[in-house]
Amino acid sequence: MASQADTWFLNFALFEYDPTASIRSNFDRLSSQRKWGEKLRRKHWTNCQAASAALNHANMDKDAHGQIPSQAGTWFQKFPPFAYDPIAGIRSNFERLAAQRNWLGKSARKRWAECQAEEFGYAYGTDTTKLDIWQNLCREMLGSRNVLVNLVNLIDHRNIGVEVIRFKSCYKFREYTLGRHTSDNAVEGSAAVPCTIDSAPARWRPEPALKEAFPSYPKPGSFNEGHDYFAQKEFHGFVSNPEDNLIAKLNKLSIHQGWSKNEEKRRRAEVVEFEMLRYYSPDKSNLAKWQELCHDVKIDPIPPSVTQCTKAFSRVYVNIFNTLDHRNDPVHYLVVLFENYKLFRAYILKRRMFLLDQAKEEGFGKALLRPLFMNKTK
Repeated sequence: MASQADTWFLNFALFEYDPTASIRSNFDRLSSQRKWGEKLRRKHWTNCQAASAALNHANMDKDAHGQIPSQAGTWFQKFPPFAYDPIAGIRSNFERLAAQRNWLGKSARKRWAECQAEEFGYAYGTDTTKLDIWQNLCREMLGSRNVLVNLVNLIDHRNIGVEVIRFKSCYKFREYTLGRHTSDNAVEGSAAVPCTIDSAPARWRPEPALKEAFPSYPKPGSFNEGHDYFAQKEFHGFVSNPEDNLIAKLNKLSIHQGWSKNEEKRRRAEVVEFEMLRYYSPDKSNLAKWQELCHDVKIDPIPPSVTQCTKAFSRVYVNIFNTLDHRNDPVHYLVVLFENYKLFRAYILKRRMFLLDQAKEEGFGKALLRPLFMNKTK
């Protein structure tokens, strides 16, 4: 069975991995074959080491689960006759318990914080002086520096084996925490970084500055998904991570292909154009597709004509990359609606820009774009 490291080398077409040689030896051959510069070489070596660490983590985690009796759900046993579901996450179990006990407001917040703290202790241990407990926790996060993880996700990883999701971006971490674990019940998502608890789920906190609408998205298969931009043969076997957003995929593809910064910027426009056509059709007169785009960016009521659709877009502030991420994965990526231009501009300037002069004069993508810098020269 191929290891994670072997699989990483398979991302590079025409390279033959030598299973009898060390990972470093194979990497040196690949680096020489691809003629990587020092900066690119360091980036790829980091990715290669991460793949190897993931394999070690999986093996050690399997051993740990086999040796330590599961105490998952112990906190819930305090509340008979509640029946804990061992195949569901603690969030789902707590929502059922809160509904059963009629916990609301301050009472629900207090119980949710207590639940997370105790279940985390059952999953990883409570003795903060024991080195092996800290080492187990580090393995869950692959020893990354400046890593952000969701506490509920960590507990569910231990209890029911879901994958640990690691964030290096505070924005993506916040988006996941406020969005992924939300529901229509009385209890909503909680945020956490390693060994800390934010005990205030979304509905119990003050409304954030950015309004994040909870989408009613099209059912899978309701549009022609086809192959995405990253599956093209010209990219020599590049395999994108389906959980990555559009910008993350493009960054990884750029490293894989060895593109310059200027080439990456050009490709960014190409990606957006490709994906907009894939989801919303090349026919700019297609009213149904304009209305789908209106639906995706939460325009309500849906306008009855193409002209009114385009006018409606002038009243909303959304990011084109975020919109495409939502269309690709509506559950993981919520459309972020900005209250005003100032908030929108601050968000866009964090490497989410799309050059206006690279967009087509008319079309679905152009309708979402807004100028960020005023040109003072005529």
